[in-house]
Formats: sequence, structure tokens, C-alpha cells
Amino acid sequence: MKKILALATALILTLSVLCTGALADLDPADIVGTWYLSTLEFGDTVVVPAEHDMEIVFVLYEDFTALARATYDEDAEGTWGIVDGRVALILADEDDGYFKVTLTLIDGNLVEVEEDGTKSTYRKVVEDTSALAASALEPSDIVGSWYLNVVKTDEGADLDPVVVGLDMVMVFNEDYTAIPIMDGQPADQFGTWAIVNGKVLASANENAVENGDGMVFTPVDGNLVVEQSGMTMIFSREKAGAETTGIPPVRTDSTLADFNGTWNAYLMELEGTWLPLDSLDLPLTLVIEDGRVTLTLTEEPLYMEGDVSEGVLTATVVDDGSILSFSLQVDGIISLAVGPTTTLYFEKADE
Repeated sequence: MKKILALATALILTLSVLCTGALADLDPADIVGTWYLSTLEFGDTVVVPAEHDMEIVFVLYEDFTALARATYDEDAEGTWGIVDGRVALILADEDDGYFKVTLTLIDGNLVEVEEDGTKSTYRKVVEDTSALAASALEPSDIVGSWYLNVVKTDEGADLDPVVVGLDMVMVFNEDYTAIPIMDGQPADQFGTWAIVNGKVLASANENAVENGDGMVFTPVDGNLVVEQSGMTMIFSREKAGAETTGIPPVRTDSTLADFNGTWNAYLMELEGTWLPLDSLDLPLTLVIEDGRVTLTLTEEPLYMEGDVSEGVLTATVVDDGSILSFSLQVDGIISLAVGPTTTLYFEKADE
């Protein structure tokens, strides 16, 4: 429960008098609102309270009353004002006394520096997160399902999310709830979304969205683009027609001549994850001619000789006698298992 301030009316009057001389320096309209503790700094150590389930919030009202909320303490009520270009709060403590907090507006944040050097930075909560702010972006432009169709790496490679095992859909509902769907399964914890300054913010933590700290979706050419962890993810209204990674069965009637030709590796399966080799700039060439096999990955080719049995070309490495088996699938691609969890897939080069 909120604790009623037991201070004399004289304290409120005192603050009001102190405010009058400094209103020209700070506009009270810029100060009114909800401010949350975003960082604590102790020397070289920076702590983000939200990461430790700790919250301290100051609510500063237009009538110069104030409310302080803390995770591990009772609410405290009081007054606030502008004194010598700073924001001063007088709040009740648990023993019906009072304490003072002095905050300085720096780069849009309210900052408190204590005598021991501890620095507390408070950020203002974004008001009315469903508002359009300065943007022409309408909620109706966002509501619905958005499919992750392209993943770009810092190196410029375009990856098919389905191929790399990242099948993701973001659903933005009219009630401003957000549901991420991975591999066809909705997330256990739903989130919220909002339009803020022309962008879409979404997070499983409602406070993160209100404070502008959510996952950021930027509208670009009809898509929603997210830049995160060194990747660019592009979401679209329609799901791209990605080809399935399911590999057709082996042709058991294949002959030696069916394997002849030049083949380029285009796909690798590694522990259940599919990696397109052309996007990774990993050239791998296979040349087969009547049972003579040349596998080139580096400057030193690997030479083999083999024969076909039940549709599988079993080839022996000339240098060390190791054996590799090549299978021809019914759709005309060759697979090569290079370990218990890794398989390479080759498609025939254009003649």
C-alpha cells in the first residue's frame, strides 16, 4: 500500500517557493512522467537492475507530487520541484521522516550522483506506447503474421532461414500482444508490441517495450527488418516458397554411368542444421568418370576409385585406403556422408 506522507504542509510550500526561481532553466513538462532506474555505476562496475529483478521508479506528477516505488521497499509519497536547475524530491521514509533525492537532467536522463560516487541513471518511460508518435505508421500496417524469409550475415551472405533451421513467425495482434512462433510452436511466454518513433518494438517483458528496450523491427520496403547479434533478419507478410530440405530416397537402380559428370556441393547437413555452401563461399567439387573419383576442397585433390552396388558408389582413396560412399538420390543429387552427423549434397554442374 502507498504510505501517506506525514510531512507538514510547510514542506510542500517550501518546495513550491524554491521552484519559482528556476523554472526558466528546466521545463516541468519535460520532467513530468515515470522514470525508472536503468543503470547503477560503482566505479568501473555497471549494473542493470532489471537483470537482477530489481526496480526503482519515480513518478513525477503535474501537480508537483511524487511517488517512489522500489522492489524491496514500501511506496513513498512526497513532492518534487526544480531547484537551481536540478530536480529535487522530498519523500517520506518508513519511520515517518523524510529523505531528499537530487537529480540532474543529462542527455534526456535523470542522474543522481551520491557522495560515495555511486551514479544512478533514470530513463523516462515512453508514454502511450500504442500511439503513433511522429510516425505515419498505423497499427493496421503491423497487425498480422510476419514470416522470417531472409537472414543476412555481416559478411553479406543471404541464408534461407528454413535451410539453417530458423523457422520463425512473428504475430502482432490487435490488442498489442506479440506471439513469436518457432518451428510451428508458439512461445511459452507471450509478449507485447508498440509503435514508437516509426518502428515496432516487441518483447516478452512489457516494461522493456514501454521503456524502448524491446526487439526493434524497422519498416523497409514493405518488410520488417531486425538487426541483432551481427545478423539482419527480414520479415515479410508472405512466406517465401523455400524449397524443402527433405532429401529423396536413394536410387537403387543407379549404374556407374549415372554418376559420371562434374558435381558441385551446395548443401551441408551438420547435426540437424542445414547450411547452404554457396552462401558460405565453401567451394567443393566432385568429378566422376567411370568409377574414377576426384574430390576437390583445397588445392590438393583427393583421388579415389570405386564401383556401384545397389545404387551406391563405394570409392577407395588411393593414398590411404579409406572408403567413401556416394549415393544418387531419385531427384538427381549425390549425397556423401562424411561422419555420423555430417552429410554433403552435390548437384550436377551445368554442361
